Amino acid sequence: MNEEFFTVKDVAIKLGVKPVTIYKWLREGKLKGSYFKIGGIYRFGKQLLEKYLEEMISND
Repeated sequence: MNEEFFTVKDVAIKLGVKPVTIYKWLREGKLKGSYFKIGGIYRFGKQLLEKYLEEMISND
């Protein structure tokens, strides 16, 4: 399985925010379950991120 992965910068661009906002959301636990961390670097799986965003939208 070849899933696509995104960096913090990639996610920030997709969401139209600055990378610092993504790091803030990570600290606040707002992106829980949408990422994993390898060697100190956050990676967001495309499927995990899409699922998280769908849940976020449906909760508004």
